[in-house]
Amino acid sequence: MKNLLKTTAAAFIGVLAVLSPASPAFGAVEKKVPLYEFDQFHEEWHLWQKHIAAMSTNGEQGKLRINFTAPGKASITEKDRLQKLTPGVKGVVVDYVLHNGSAMLRAVPSKTDEKKLDGFYRRLQPGANRVEVDFNEVMPAKTVIESIELKSDEPGTVVELIHCDAVLACNITEGIDVDVDTGSPLHIVTPDQVNDKLRLKLVNRTATDFDGAIHADITSFFGHKLSLSQPVKLAAGETLLLPVAAALPVQGAWVVNYRMSAANSPDASGRVRFAVFEPVGVSEGRGNGFLFGAHTHAQTTPRSERDLEFYSAALIGIKILRLDVAWCVIEGQKGVFDFAPYDEWFTLFEKYNME
Repeated sequence: MKNLLKTTAAAFIGVLAVLSPASPAFGAVEKKVPLYEFDQFHEEWHLWQKHIAAMSTNGEQGKLRINFTAPGKASITEKDRLQKLTPGVKGVVVDYVLHNGSAMLRAVPSKTDEKKLDGFYRRLQPGANRVEVDFNEVMPAKTVIESIELKSDEPGTVVELIHCDAVLACNITEGIDVDVDTGSPLHIVTPDQVNDKLRLKLVNRTATDFDGAIHADITSFFGHKLSLSQPVKLAAGETLLLPVAAALPVQGAWVVNYRMSAANSPDASGRVRFAVFEPVGVSEGRGNGFLFGAHTHAQTTPRSERDLEFYSAALIGIKILRLDVAWCVIEGQKGVFDFAPYDEWFTLFEKYNME
């Protein structure tokens, strides 16, 4: 009788498992987060490595070419980016092309963990390939990984990096990216464009369908407040654009505090911003009288964003930009001069009538 009850109970549970859709456990969803956008190449940040490796984008969007001129290593992740994602990082995925020589991929542990292990190495294969590393399989539990780097002992090694993503364990609500979409990367609209162009952009970065809702408070700098609450269904990888409002009561800066909710998952919240105003630029000719100026560190701005940086300055009436002139950029190697970055800036000055 006892065995019969056990068998009956097991069968009943099995039927329930078939009939009831399974809900993902907390942290069971995976989300990919870029660790480095290779078309956003920071010259100064990599200069200290120039004696080891020459890095360039060669004008190609989304690729970073590393030519090892001597044995050494080169970090391929933004400073502190990987550590800030801990402890949710499960691993990394790197797409690359090994053109020549030999190199290894290394996961670098934090200083507190480096005594326990020297990091994990994976040798790169010739040609176009992908490296997928699950930290749980190669590292002790709770190890903090600070960065991902390439190491080569063979001068002349050339590696082209395509993507470098962290794989995060997250809740389904955390797997939804929320941003503002205005048809422009500057997130600026004029008052008459609010109804047609101002949207919230939701992207499901996971491999799991999302069925939940978004709740948002949209607040102006002066305290005006609007609310938005709407059901959201997003298939894996799908993008959804939601209208924010038909009109807004005032111009200026606005903040969107949002919260994503779903059954059987904790809420995930965040903040994005946009601005509503009538641009005063780009103005013609040189400025006269009082000149509105600003200081910027253009050498640390990603190349793909430099035009936008100058353009956004021009839109708010800036006529003068003060820039750093770093000799280590001009003469990165003794006797070898490169004025290209500054030529690029002067071209942008001319384009937007700035000095």
